[in-house]
Parts: sequence; C-alpha cells; structure tokens
Amino acid sequence: MPAHLLMAGGGIGGLAAGLALARRGQRVDVLEQANAFSEIGAGIQLGPTATRRLQALGVRDALSSVAARPESLVISSADSGAELARMPLGESIERRYGAPYLCVHRADLHGILLAALRDMAGVALPHGMRVTDGVARDVAVCVAMHDSRAQLRRTPNDSAACGDVRINSRAIAWRERRNWRSSSATNTSPASG
Repeated sequence: MPAHLLMAGGGIGGLAAGLALARRGQRVDVLEQANAFSEIGAGIQLGPTATRRLQALGVRDALSSVAARPESLVISSADSGAELARMPLGESIERRYGAPYLCVHRADLHGILLAALRDMAGVALPHGMRVTDGVARDVAVCVAMHDSRAQLRRTPNDSAACGDVRINSRAIAWRERRNWRSSSATNTSPASG
C-alpha cells in the first residue's frame, strides 16, 4: 500500500521531490501556500548531477526543448576583458559525466515539473494552503493549514490534512520546526484534532 506524503511547498524542490515519490507509486499532496503554482527569478545553471536527476524524473525531452546548452564556460578579467580560463561544456561534459550542463529559466523548469506531476495518478496539487503547524501521531502526521482562498470568501480559513509523512521543502522547514510537536494520542483519526 502506498504511503500518503504531505509535501509542504510547491517550488522547484517540492515539485521535484513530489514527482520522484509519485513515480515510485506513493500518494503525494503538494501543499503550496501561494494562490497559484508559479516560480519567479531568473535563469539557473544545471550541472550534470542535476540534469541526470531530472532525466530520471522523466522530464528530459521537455527540459531539452527549453534549455540552452552552452559550449563552454569562460572566465574573463573584469579590467581588461581578457580570457582567464575556459571550461569546455557541451558534448564533452555530457560524454564525461553522462548528462549535459544546461541553463534554463526557473519558471520553465518549474512549469515542466508541475506539468509532469499533473499527469501522475495519486497526486493532489492544492494551492493557497500555507502549512502552519503539524502533529506527529502514532500512525499519522497531521498538518494545520491556513487556506487563503477561504479567507477571501470570508469563511472559516483553517483546515487540516493527515498523511503518513510530512516533507518540508526549502526554507519552510526551519520556521515550522519551532512549531512541530509530537503527540502520543491514542485516537489518531483526523477529526480528533
């Protein structure tokens, strides 16, 4: 029986982790606090280790269609503009490490991962759900969420979700760790609070 995993955060890290777990047959809820799944920022450089992992997630073709594949990395003098060093990339780095070096816009990579997750069975992608607290019980993990969509409708705006494991992505982990508490309650149903 697959585990039910609660992923707090729908950025690149949360989506990639969710996709990896879903591809292994796990049930995954990616809880995003923003009102829509989106990524901001500029381009990112992906070395062979990262692109190999993305290939394992099944997004190689989609990534190749939007990523740039530089032939070399050049370091130049700020004063004179003279070339100080050059590292070959392109085909040579792919032959050496078994995966390419790519440059991609963050929003493109985020969109690729999100599209791949949307195609997976057993995946829920609720947005507007900020995880605010969590409780570990004997057989379940429950998280409290502030539902910003409910707040906009002026209805009660707190909800909860329970699963087998809670996974934090990125910086949310430290802030929530302060609030995390353990309970050995004998009644572990989601309604028990």
